[in-house]
Amino acid sequence: MTYDIVMEMIFKTVGGLGIFLVGMKYMSEGMQAVAGSRLRQLIHAATKNRFVACGLGIIITCIIQSSSITTVMVVGFVNSGLMSLTQGIGVIIGANIGTTITGWLLALKIGQYGLPILGLSAMVFAFARKDKLHFSAMTFMGIGMIFFGLTLMSEGFKAIRDVPEFIGWFTVFTADSFAGVLKCALAGAVLTTVVQSSSAALGIAIGIASAGVISFHTAAALVLGVNIGTTITAFLASLGTGTNAKRAAYAHIVFNVVGALYIIVLFPYYMKIIEYLIGGDPGLMVMRGSQETYPHIIKGIALVHSGFNIANCVLLIPFVPKFARLLTRLIPETAGPEDKEIERIKFLLEEAVAMPDTALGLAEKEQSGQVKKLIAFVDCYRQLDDLKKAKKTVNIEDIHESNRIILGYIQTFLKNLMERDISFELSEQLLHIMNRNHLIVSLEESVYELISVLENFRSTAAPTLTTGIIESTETIIMTTCDALKNNDPQEVEILLTITAGGGETMKRIRNTYLSGQEHLSPEDKSHILEITNLFERIVWLCNSLGSVLAADR
Repeated sequence: MTYDIVMEMIFKTVGGLGIFLVGMKYMSEGMQAVAGSRLRQLIHAATKNRFVACGLGIIITCIIQSSSITTVMVVGFVNSGLMSLTQGIGVIIGANIGTTITGWLLALKIGQYGLPILGLSAMVFAFARKDKLHFSAMTFMGIGMIFFGLTLMSEGFKAIRDVPEFIGWFTVFTADSFAGVLKCALAGAVLTTVVQSSSAALGIAIGIASAGVISFHTAAALVLGVNIGTTITAFLASLGTGTNAKRAAYAHIVFNVVGALYIIVLFPYYMKIIEYLIGGDPGLMVMRGSQETYPHIIKGIALVHSGFNIANCVLLIPFVPKFARLLTRLIPETAGPEDKEIERIKFLLEEAVAMPDTALGLAEKEQSGQVKKLIAFVDCYRQLDDLKKAKKTVNIEDIHESNRIILGYIQTFLKNLMERDISFELSEQLLHIMNRNHLIVSLEESVYELISVLENFRSTAAPTLTTGIIESTETIIMTTCDALKNNDPQEVEILLTITAGGGETMKRIRNTYLSGQEHLSPEDKSHILEITNLFERIVWLCNSLGSVLAADR
């Protein structure tokens, strides 16, 4: 009998949790697809005003239903310079409030309708032809799965009450003292770290409490720990990034840990405030027929979660600028000369795939940055005239290897985006960006080869040719970079104009040097032929990038 109960508990809780997590994913992706362009506008609307940034964090997290994703994106934005540290901290504080919407969604008394909502929306999702209807149905399908998954989890947890061994284990976690509250908070932090989702951890806490396995106070203490556990995602995302990104991640940890600690110290008083706002003890059991129910416990847990984050925001947001300055002093810049010569990925983090519309914009910025970094080849060539300076800088092989790795990462990032369920409009945009990336990869390879050949040709004749090629290469790359970065019609037109006659120009140069310069050796002529061919290819690739940009408009 005990074996049957245990298996029922495992099947329902694991199955319910899985459905809950998939539901969160579908709801998040559906809402992002419907509100994607607005989401990007919101992110770009962030200002130096920390209160506006906080509001922005609330709105974005309500849409994407994940404070972890919002925080990871903020770490990326701060790392790339799109946001200041003060802005980033403001958005992170807002994200903590925005994620509490999940609890209030679960507090809606529509749990029994989870399966019908799932079934109806799944039929619309399967047969819808229009993107907006398709992704709207995905959103409601996710909501249905969330409620159905929570119902299954609650039923599974109810079986625990019939197994004394499990009941004895759960009694270890009881928030009846300061040590008990602290222990429950640590359990909540560990749980959130394991499942990597504060919403899922919240759902588990609600499921256990709704089944009557743990008390309301114990569930509330678990929820306090959820806010600590959710910081681990941002911390992991900050590893390997710039100093500013680390500061943003540490700010998230400090705010949530400090907030949780003072609430833990004041836990009995905080619970009295919650009970006063609810109008009684949310953990009271009510019999409905033969069923034991806890009608107010979900609302109580949602209020605990929201109250904690709102109080934390009110108390700490006035000190954000001072805290940002403190972090700047405590965590100084550590980048050395080599880090400045060969930059790492600035805009893209793996987690950014979770927000496709925004991720595409970040991929475009990363591509623009990669084209600009091709100037490093030209600089490296010029610096070779000064042997002392040359010793302090990286060589073109180092630059090429760095570029190759980053461009490969961009390509993988774009392929991962392609695997997601995105709208037709975003799919078209993604294909254009992938096409650009292929051209940029070829452009980088061509510039590297050109500089390699020019280095071997430095001591021979035709100095005017090499100087002209270097200057022209730099001009074309900078013009291409400006066109990619700003996507301005006039800049694209300039790029197309200056790269239009490259083939004829190279043909005239070849005729001049290969036919009219008898003093040149066969080896020199071979180098000139290779240089002009490579430059002609660079011009053609930049012209192709301009054509792709013109077609995108």
